[in-house]
Amino acid sequence: MILVVVAAAAAGVAVLVLNRKKAVPTDTQKASRTTEQAGKEVEQIVKETEQEQTVGISCTCGMVNPATVKFCPGCGKPVAVPGRCPSCGHQNDPAARFCQGCGKSLDGSR
Repeated sequence: MILVVVAAAAAGVAVLVLNRKKAVPTDTQKASRTTEQAGKEVEQIVKETEQEQTVGISCTCGMVNPATVKFCPGCGKPVAVPGRCPSCGHQNDPAARFCQGCGKSLDGSR
């Protein structure tokens, strides 16, 4: 009889310990999740940076410039980003005829 009670108590303790391990993550599990999250964030930043670098704007001199520059390093002319308003700098849809920021014409006409 005593053996049955001891065995039942041991089984109950084992169940509690196992449930607690599942419910409360260890420091290693927390660190691994944090590392995974950081890795995903870094991957996203790298993808965004690569996309920005691959977007090129052709200048009249033939040089392809990144979208972040204001002047062509080859000839010094201002780089005209499609959809960017030359007046206020607001980024509009490339097909837009008027700036959504200031209302000025984007095709050079009045």
